[in-house]
Amino acid sequence: MVALVLVSALGGDDSSEPGGSGPSLEGIPQQGTVLGEPGAPATLTEFADLQCPFCAEFATGAVPSLIDDYVRPGKLKLDFAVLAFLGPDSEEAARMAAAASLQDRLWNFVEAFYRNQGTENSGYVDEAFLSDIAEQAGVDVEQALAELDSPEVQRVLDLSAAAAERLGVNSTPSFALGGAGSPPRLVQVQALEAGSLDADIDEFLDQAR
Repeated sequence: MVALVLVSALGGDDSSEPGGSGPSLEGIPQQGTVLGEPGAPATLTEFADLQCPFCAEFATGAVPSLIDDYVRPGKLKLDFAVLAFLGPDSEEAARMAAAASLQDRLWNFVEAFYRNQGTENSGYVDEAFLSDIAEQAGVDVEQALAELDSPEVQRVLDLSAAAAERLGVNSTPSFALGGAGSPPRLVQVQALEAGSLDADIDEFLDQAR
């Protein structure tokens, strides 16, 4: 079995149901930072900064088809490793995303954040903005705010940072595709659009059978 690490340094309004759960997430299990069936044979980890416009591009251009073609059928899980490469606003956003993950609502939060993404480090990521995004995502806002400086939130952030360092991730979005017991290998991704990762995922799934 071979695992792939997909790395990209390439340089996004969709409808949402009440509570911030967009159509692409409806009915899909979430646990912590992971979206998809626990028993899926492959996991695609996205290393992302919520301020990154290319991460937003990937979320709107590629994630819906990944969910429809791979996550819903139980072939793939998506794991979101939140990073803070771009400055103070990224750090605030990352903490709130990690707090949302403690309520199993991270992917809803990410979806809502990218719909409302502002200009990098313009100061827009304040408590009011994060509270509004969290509310759209169906997060218990009071609980999330209370947990921003908790050991549990810090652990989510530390795990993401450690995984990024281990793989040599230095740009966002970057991706890691793997499965249990599979050593990774690096692959360059040239586009952030629908279908851009399909060939690599299909190859991995074929080898995992």
